[in-house]
Amino acid sequence: MIGHRDDEFLPPEVVKELVLCKRQVLESGAGRRTEIRLQIDGAERVFDITLEPMFDKDGQTSGLTAVWIDIT
Repeated sequence: MIGHRDDEFLPPEVVKELVLCKRQVLESGAGRRTEIRLQIDGAERVFDITLEPMFDKDGQTSGLTAVWIDIT
């Protein structure tokens, strides 16, 4: 999903939840793990999402990484 925004492939309610989680990681500098449920091709899928901050050479939060694992 590199180069795409969350709202290009996720429903609005999931985007809202994910943006809040990302904001918390960026503001706190601490990782976070969450679970989301999506309807894909008529079936519910469950994803475990791990968000981790990235730091610059001065120790300031400069971004984050996200890993999605389908745990359905």
